[in-house]
Amino acid sequence: MTTAFAGAVLDADGRPFDRIRLTGLSATGYHGVLDHEKAEGQLFRADVVLHLDTRAAASGDDLDRTVSYAGVAEDVVAVLAGSPADLVETVAERIAATILTHDEVVAVDVAVHKPQAPITVPFEDVEVVIRRDRVVVPVVAPLSRRGEQRDGQQPVAPIPVGSVAPALIHGVGDVPLPEDRAAGPRAGRHAAEHPAGRVGGLRGARGRCLPGGRRVVLGRRRRARSRRRARRDP
Repeated sequence: MTTAFAGAVLDADGRPFDRIRLTGLSATGYHGVLDHEKAEGQLFRADVVLHLDTRAAASGDDLDRTVSYAGVAEDVVAVLAGSPADLVETVAERIAATILTHDEVVAVDVAVHKPQAPITVPFEDVEVVIRRDRVVVPVVAPLSRRGEQRDGQQPVAPIPVGSVAPALIHGVGDVPLPEDRAAGPRAGRHAAEHPAGRVGGLRGARGRCLPGGRRVVLGRRRRARSRRRARRDP
């Protein structure tokens, strides 16, 4: 059975990203709440869809400018057969986190199937389907690849939740907060002074600022104006 994933992921111009789909990846895994599931293992399958822009790779016929689906397949199977988890949801999250270590991938759809789940009534499959991207990020760590550990390299961690505005995933500029939108022209000056933008007291992907940083800047301006007035009117 083919998984019906969510619709396309759109770029800043409203066009869908390209997709690389792998289906039917399988391995014996030891995931489950029951003791016999962890002891005996059972079949798990996974389908994944990578959303990315493949034009650069296609123009130069260059594998280094895209994501190797062979490597992705090996990673997915390694997660399925890897460290036991109680929940299929956790397995799906690990797969998504691992695939998003590839910088080229904007978003990923993951479906994990557990067709031999311990259910006492007739059924065909149990399926957990998720979508994760650079804003709605995975909440578990990615697979640690042996080669990276041997070379002293660490897997690339997903961007922390809330550290970038949703629009930044598509390359859109700053997203004003409600207080900035209400401030009108004053907010425009603030945006020019802080070009990275911020969400919830944080800047965008390029750095951070202290919560309430806008009030700090305005307080400094008021103190400077007070000093100038004091010098003019001794």
